[in-house]
Amino acid sequence: MIAGLVLMLAGLSTPVEESTVPNAVIERFVNTAAHRVHVTLFDNRVVVVSAREGEDQVVYRRTTLPPTEYKAYLEVIRQNAAQLSLDDNRASIRSVASRARLYVAIDSGEVVELRFSPFQVLDKALAQLNTIVDDLQARAIQSHPAEEELRTWEPRVGDRVQLMTGALAIVTRIFDGGVIELRQEDASVTQFVAPDGRLEVISGLVEARR
Repeated sequence: MIAGLVLMLAGLSTPVEESTVPNAVIERFVNTAAHRVHVTLFDNRVVVVSAREGEDQVVYRRTTLPPTEYKAYLEVIRQNAAQLSLDDNRASIRSVASRARLYVAIDSGEVVELRFSPFQVLDKALAQLNTIVDDLQARAIQSHPAEEELRTWEPRVGDRVQLMTGALAIVTRIFDGGVIELRQEDASVTQFVAPDGRLEVISGLVEARR
């Protein structure tokens, strides 16, 4: 049974890639009698999920969305945030005793706080935002740590990787466009891998040259 839900939206303007401190684009807290789940999408395209049972952290996952997918999520979040029925939800605060809260940054720059019951019928826009966060949560939970490491990997000559076949290979050359040349350590086999093909060829990073 859901005891509390917090959904926060902020920083819906176009993200600044140079920012060293990422801002939360959309954030949700789900509290139950047994555990708490915290999901955040940051403006550097990173999704972070943490789950706690009592005071113990039992799950921590993160994944980085591809740029095109991040932009698609951002557009849907913007559209639904603009369509939230703010007046209706403000009125419902008086009659609903609940810890559920929504923080949304509207076009004027104002951050509006809404409270609602997790059990009430949500308007279409709010329901869609919850669905978006559910999807982001599932993606982060299902992502493998090695896969996330490969997504953010910046290859260097000398890096060692494990291939999907189980063989070990070393990065011998890097070409324009991010194409890398891999040479298997136990065989005279060389292959070229484009950035969008790394997850299909490489299973994990064994050693990164500093």
